[in-house]
Amino acid sequence: MQIDRTLHIPLYIQLKNLIVEEIENQVWVSGSLIPSEKELQEHYDVSRITVRQAVNELVNEGLVIKKQGKGTYVSFPKLSHNLPNLTSFTEDILSKGLVPQAVILKVEKGNYPEISKKMGLLKNTMLLNIKRLRLINGEEVGIHDSYINLSVIKNSPIASTESFDYTKSIYDAIEKEGMIISHADETLEGGIANEETAELLGVKKGFPLLILERITFNSDEVPVEYVFMNYRADKYKYSVRLHRN
Repeated sequence: MQIDRTLHIPLYIQLKNLIVEEIENQVWVSGSLIPSEKELQEHYDVSRITVRQAVNELVNEGLVIKKQGKGTYVSFPKLSHNLPNLTSFTEDILSKGLVPQAVILKVEKGNYPEISKKMGLLKNTMLLNIKRLRLINGEEVGIHDSYINLSVIKNSPIASTESFDYTKSIYDAIEKEGMIISHADETLEGGIANEETAELLGVKKGFPLLILERITFNSDEVPVEYVFMNYRADKYKYSVRLHRN
């Protein structure tokens, strides 16, 4: 299809719609590189300004993502997490055929009285704080700030801050040690990105977020982890089946 100059529709909107159509028809699939600005300009016989306006619209709508020095890629569709399934981020993303990644922002042991209180632990309980930037197919989608109860993993490799690979699934590592992750209490609310969060997620300050707090327990009802999660609201949604009593 081509641009129709007889229509009273701005050229950049027409071009944007044509690109969306190609994505929906899976000509360009999630994670693939779309043609360069120059290629789009030549193929559709439009100006570079028109191409940039169209691509910027797609970026703002979360359909594509620009990577400096690499080009523009098709983003993945908004992910749905089905309640009440308790899965790790890694398990959840792999089950959807996507690639989970993590950038470690902080790993340290210490006392965090406010977090211990939320977990129902003594305020002087030693916790392992792991803060990670979460990515899917190379795109920043969330930030996890986790606190692990060291008393239940003290003999586990997870407690070794110098040798353990914290980009991997914490749940998987814990369960490989023989512990059973049983259940979790979780809350969900809306929020907006502050300056630090916005910079990490590659969005503007004030960008809408899904904010989750989760406390995970083992089969002995001992709290194992508290995690505070920020997700880009354009990339994540939660779904639940409700039953009428």
